[in-house]
Amino acid sequence: MTVIGILSAKGGVGASLVATNLGCVLADFGQTLLLDLNPGSGADDLLLDLSPQRSWVDLLPVVKEISPKHLQLVIAQHPSGLNFMRTPEVWLNDIDWLAVVQLLGYLTGENEWLLLDMPTGMSAATQSVFSMMDIALIVTTADPPALRAAGRLIRSIPVDLRGQSGLVVNQITRRHPVSPAEIARSLEIPLLAALQPDPRAVGYQVSFGNPCVSDHRSSFGRGIVMLAAKVRKAIAGRKESGHAPSVKNASTDI
Repeated sequence: MTVIGILSAKGGVGASLVATNLGCVLADFGQTLLLDLNPGSGADDLLLDLSPQRSWVDLLPVVKEISPKHLQLVIAQHPSGLNFMRTPEVWLNDIDWLAVVQLLGYLTGENEWLLLDMPTGMSAATQSVFSMMDIALIVTTADPPALRAAGRLIRSIPVDLRGQSGLVVNQITRRHPVSPAEIARSLEIPLLAALQPDPRAVGYQVSFGNPCVSDHRSSFGRGIVMLAAKVRKAIAGRKESGHAPSVKNASTDI
């Protein structure tokens, strides 16, 4: 079991695109569940072209007696094999996050990979879930406002988790004045992926729910496949050493 948190400090940087595509890839390597933890604003269901009638919030009243039958009522499955729980329509402050942590504790025992598309920024909800994460992926674009916000988010991550965190720089080209590797060094976090702009494939996923990783022409999709390989390498290293996963050993300067 591996819990991966996908975090962003600023909206619009592509964290949900990373989460949905990464989930589709990891589904080839074991049972994988993606939770959209953005109450009131999440759109992972649209990005996957799924229409589940219930959300994970429907499990909270029965969290102490939850069973596989309860899960069947809430989980929607993507053609890739990815299992998915959509976000509720209520807002962040209306959620019992202690119950959410209990729910996640149950789900970790049911899945090889548990992906959490986290709320933007450093909310109380995000802090309550940190202790459950094996790896945190910090998604950002390379513009100054996003990088400043990402730096603040990284400094807010608990020290023990920061060592298992990696940076995903989205929408960056070789023409950018600073390289992804230099960005990662300035933020003091290992670089795991540098994703090029891919308006065709990304636009198609946003509009029609077709994941970029299903399009062999998509540079974004190929970048996510490489990211999944690095995450798997980090986890394999943990199992061999018996220690927490180190994304530093799996990272590559791009």
